[in-house]
Amino acid sequence: MTAPLTPTPRFGYGKPDAHCDFCSRTRNPHPDFDEPIPTALLTTASGRAVELCLSCYEHERDAAILSTATLAQRLDQKISTKDSLGPSLKPNKHKSV
Repeated sequence: MTAPLTPTPRFGYGKPDAHCDFCSRTRNPHPDFDEPIPTALLTTASGRAVELCLSCYEHERDAAILSTATLAQRLDQKISTKDSLGPSLKPNKHKSV
């Protein structure tokens, strides 16, 4: 059985402090848009607030549809894993080529 769908959150555009808690993007990667990334605040199953970009939200939403876990449960699992791994998930900006 698949998890029930949740309503689509309202995404904010043009927020100067926008930041995706999953992919860490702050700017819209689309070449036609020079603006902050659109984000929405979602609540995990444990009640944590998570800010997601549209791309990460759609990825997690689609994965939840195929899963027995709800979207809120998946968000909890993913943010807990990211917190556990800490800095090891952050891109190395000083990596030599």
